[in-house]
Amino acid sequence: MRRLIGWSIIATLFGAVIVGCGGGSEIKGTPASRSLELPVAVGLKRDGQGLARAAAKRSTPGQPNSQAWSSPLEIARRYGASRQNAAQVLAKLRQAGFSGEVDATRGFILGSMSVAEAERFFSTSIVVVKSDGVAVAQPKTALKVPESITDQVDEVVGLRAKTTLGKVASKIISNPNSVYCPPSTSQSQAARIYYGMDNYATSENAGGGVSIAMLETEPTSPRALDVYRQCYGVNIPPVTVHLVDFSSADTFSAPIKESTLDIIAASLISPKLSGIDIYQFDPYSSIVFPLAAALKGSYNNGAQIISTSVGFCEKNVSDEQISLSEWILAVAAKTGVTVIAATGDSGSSACAPSDTGPAAQYPASSPFVTAVGGTQFKFQDDNSQGTIIGEEVWNNSPTSQQAGGGSTGSRLPRPDYQKNLSISGGRIVPDISFIASPSAYGQIPVCTQTQKCVMRVVGGTSASAPSVAGALADTIEALSSAEGLPRRLGLLNPTLYALAQQKSESKLFQDITKGNNDLYGTGCCAAKKKYDAASGLGSLKLDKVFSLFGR
Repeated sequence: MRRLIGWSIIATLFGAVIVGCGGGSEIKGTPASRSLELPVAVGLKRDGQGLARAAAKRSTPGQPNSQAWSSPLEIARRYGASRQNAAQVLAKLRQAGFSGEVDATRGFILGSMSVAEAERFFSTSIVVVKSDGVAVAQPKTALKVPESITDQVDEVVGLRAKTTLGKVASKIISNPNSVYCPPSTSQSQAARIYYGMDNYATSENAGGGVSIAMLETEPTSPRALDVYRQCYGVNIPPVTVHLVDFSSADTFSAPIKESTLDIIAASLISPKLSGIDIYQFDPYSSIVFPLAAALKGSYNNGAQIISTSVGFCEKNVSDEQISLSEWILAVAAKTGVTVIAATGDSGSSACAPSDTGPAAQYPASSPFVTAVGGTQFKFQDDNSQGTIIGEEVWNNSPTSQQAGGGSTGSRLPRPDYQKNLSISGGRIVPDISFIASPSAYGQIPVCTQTQKCVMRVVGGTSASAPSVAGALADTIEALSSAEGLPRRLGLLNPTLYALAQQKSESKLFQDITKGNNDLYGTGCCAAKKKYDAASGLGSLKLDKVFSLFGR
């Protein structure tokens, strides 16, 4: 029996740029295995603009029905395809061998086909090519909507996946007591105090009743989490892994560090989370599949927050992928789900090293996402364990070409909440920033799939996004407890930018005025007073966020 593709959120390699995701000229390669199963998403004709406008209004203070969230079925009735059209397209796909289903919003159909089935239905050839030194199966030419469904379908995305199979090492569980636990150098407690979160993070039920969905291109290492828990006494919430696609274990990177960092970063801020749902996906497939999986998981009282430290060079994401992803993210906003995304560690050049010009990382550049950049702490008397006296933009050059992501180079349109910014261009990122310097998080266990671990210092905006997600979870829990009802916050940006214009709310933000994220001499971007493309509105005083939404 064919396994249905799971549904989840975003794709990219950490520290690397995935190329070849967009359409273009004919690709040369060798024929793919006829039985290889590939993910495919079919975007139904839908009212995407209407949904985007409605989602923005629901997220904007002062608008009628602000924060009155909709259900997926309500979205389907108002903005999705008709039941008849969705059923007809699904029937034609199934006749061709497709296995999958229509999303509850009737915005798209998601599932899989074998190479042989896809080649017949889409009149294309699937070939295996080298991408970043990895064998990837993908269409020889850009996918086109077949004539049989052109009246009912806007776009087709997918049919791309890593194909190389290797021998997976057996798991060897060593004695946790044998692991060396170095003294903690984490600045997490000082950071919680600085950001105004210590009272919430140390409360009896910090984040209780709230779950976070995280997007990962790495496996999750229970061994690493056990080691960290044993060494430092940090509570790690229950972690559930959802496999988004058919990828074999060798698809994913080793050693395992980014997924461990994400989970630990959220746990340090919100240790009593109800759970963390990991959506593990093939980084060479489309961004649409993990986004859709995490969204589906949020239905029926699922995760209130989606956090991704993974992102694509926006220039390499096709218009079709952007269109369908924006529908998914608008649905998230309309249903009250908050999406947090890291802006990356390549400064203002998100496509580096292959392209060092100004560029943004997607989905952080989506108008329906709160994009989180990176800072580093300034300490009294230059003592990294002393009192924090401020922040500046995180920039690790010349030691390494790493800095907090932020750019004016996005091709996505300027959202209304950024219309008063004096910077030219479309969507500008980040929106806010959070500590990213690796020293702030101390050493974490970095483990292989054979369970061998070493302690290393790891950081970047990969930690910033889940940290903000954890802080928002604490806020949601506190609001829910105070009001006796479960809360969702939805898209934060309209509220944040509106408050930034009010002098009375100046204490909500810690303005970042020093540093830059220009790694390659692009001329962008430097911190300054108020909003800038290196640090956004600044970092949040998160205790003020509770006061804000508690009104």
